[in-house]
Amino acid sequence: MPLPRTPIRRRRGGLLAASLAIVVAIGGCGDDGESGGFGSAREVVDAHVAASAAYDLAADCELRHPDVLAEFASLDGRDADGYCAWATAGLLADATAEERDRTAAIYTAPVIEAVSETDDRATFTLEAADGSYHEDIVAVRIDGRWFLESADGTDTEHDHEH
Repeated sequence: MPLPRTPIRRRRGGLLAASLAIVVAIGGCGDDGESGGFGSAREVVDAHVAASAAYDLAADCELRHPDVLAEFASLDGRDADGYCAWATAGLLADATAEERDRTAAIYTAPVIEAVSETDDRATFTLEAADGSYHEDIVAVRIDGRWFLESADGTDTEHDHEH
C-alpha cells in the first residue's frame, strides 16, 4: 500500500518537503481564542490527526509555528501568507483515491500514546488501528503555545520510512 502523502512526508519541489522533518504551527489554529498554537501538546497532536484523516494537507502544514513557516516560505521565494496551500497543492492534485483512502484509514481511530513531556517538548507515538503504520510525533511549546514540530512515519507493513 502506498504511504500517506502529507506535507511532512512528500512534496514535489520547494523547501517544505526537504525540511519538514524538522517542522514546527501557524497562527489561528488554537481553540481557546488565543493567537496561534494550542493550549496543550495533545491538542496539537489531535489537530494533526484530524487534518491528516481529512487529507487536509494545508491545515496539517499550518500546525507549525509561524516563524518556521515564514522561513520556509522565504527560502522558497514565497510569501508566508498562503504558503501551506501553495506547498501542498501539488500533493493534493496528484493524490490517488488509494492514497487518500490509506491516509484516512491510518488516521481513523489510531492509538496515540504520550511518550515523554517536559515544559517545552512532548513526544507521542501513533499507531494505525490495524498496526500497519507507526508515527513519532513531537510537539513544542513556544511562547506558551504548543505547535507541531515533527511527525515522522513508518509504514510497518512495507517497511518504508519517511
